Amino acid sequence: MAPERWQQLEDLFHAMLELPPERRAAALAAACGGDAELRAEVERLLHADGQASAFVGDAAAGIQHIASTVLPESGHIGPYRIVRELGRGGMGTVFLGERDDAQFTMRTAIKLIKRGMDSDAVLERFRHERQILAGLEHPNIARLLDGGTSSEGLPYFVMEYVDGLPVDEYCRTHRLSIDERLDVFLQICAAVTYAHQHLVVHRDIKPSNILVTSDRVPKLLDFGIARLVEASDDAPAVVTAFAEQAMTPQYASPEQLRGERATTVSDVYALGVLLFELLAGERPYDVTGKTTGEVREIVANTEAAKPSVVAARRGDRAAARLRGDLDAIALTAMRRDPAERYGSVALLAGDRAGRFVHLSRHQIREASQARRRRRGGDPAFARRRRNRHQLAGPSRQGRAGTSRAAIRGCPPPVDIVPVRFPRRNCHAARIDTRAAAGGQQSAGVSRQPRQRSRR
Repeated sequence: MAPERWQQLEDLFHAMLELPPERRAAALAAACGGDAELRAEVERLLHADGQASAFVGDAAAGIQHIASTVLPESGHIGPYRIVRELGRGGMGTVFLGERDDAQFTMRTAIKLIKRGMDSDAVLERFRHERQILAGLEHPNIARLLDGGTSSEGLPYFVMEYVDGLPVDEYCRTHRLSIDERLDVFLQICAAVTYAHQHLVVHRDIKPSNILVTSDRVPKLLDFGIARLVEASDDAPAVVTAFAEQAMTPQYASPEQLRGERATTVSDVYALGVLLFELLAGERPYDVTGKTTGEVREIVANTEAAKPSVVAARRGDRAAARLRGDLDAIALTAMRRDPAERYGSVALLAGDRAGRFVHLSRHQIREASQARRRRRGGDPAFARRRRNRHQLAGPSRQGRAGTSRAAIRGCPPPVDIVPVRFPRRNCHAARIDTRAAAGGQQSAGVSRQPRQRSRR
């Protein structure tokens, strides 16, 4: 290849590297014109560069992953002995640990923060949040028990160990009914409401952060990475770093996806997505494998289908139950505009009356309708109810009614007109009837008035 040709190829290649990948094809076609050979050479170099970058990036990420999750050589983190690994997330690795000293024995979940998050600002923020989160005492919250810094200088959280299944997996495995799923969901709402009352926003509500025990008690996890509602903004870089690590795009609110500050109604949105998934069996948006930017575009430009529609598409027989209230509840919680959602988790759950349909009101209405359906199917109840309204006699209407025997004897087309007798005339008629009866029994014999006995 001539030096001039090579120089042209190199300049064009570097120029294409400066552009976003989605704009390279159009720019390359314009720069090459009709020179198909030059265009092919540049495309080949761009492809080779992409593969090399991916290889180097994957290798670097792998090295960082191994370095960030390696166990301490001693097998201990503080006073806790590591038993086994429980899982991995954006913040680090979670281990099952046991208290290993002379004080007491206790199983815990220890989350070891990965390298790169152990700056002075993060440590200071961690200590401040740990002080407040340790005061969260609720039966549906996995408590923050302890925390500190390992011998390697990495901060860690010590949480209550919960032996359970993620809430979506638990509902599928145990084949919970709609009412049973709503009961579990309302317990989760109670936990989030309690946290909000203590000025804590979770920011990462999702099935894997909610474990359900064998007693059907949900436990909300990972409050150690939550944000305080009234936290100071003196360290915005730290807030941004935590937000990027904590946010799960599939359940994040539109404002979180835009990089805005998370509030309590951001948790309302996540609960709406969770409720949608528990009822319909699928998430409202198919964002599997999508980047945060792609998820943001999908959520902003796509209308979520109703849970009943999604359930019917899957052949779920409970789809009819979701139509109406439950469709409205889930979609209201998932409104794009925070001002159009439920103003709080308490309103979503129905702790007090609001301008929206809420879950508690829905359950009361469903129970009432179920009682009516059961009574309507009882022939004895239906017969009693029909007799009460159609065969009402003097016992219910006083003197304005007629006898039930007379009513039963009348054919259906005949109109029964109640006759009201004055009290005085009725009394006189009874006296005359008795007198006539007495005359028939003792004809010609005068009746002597009864003498009142004297004492």
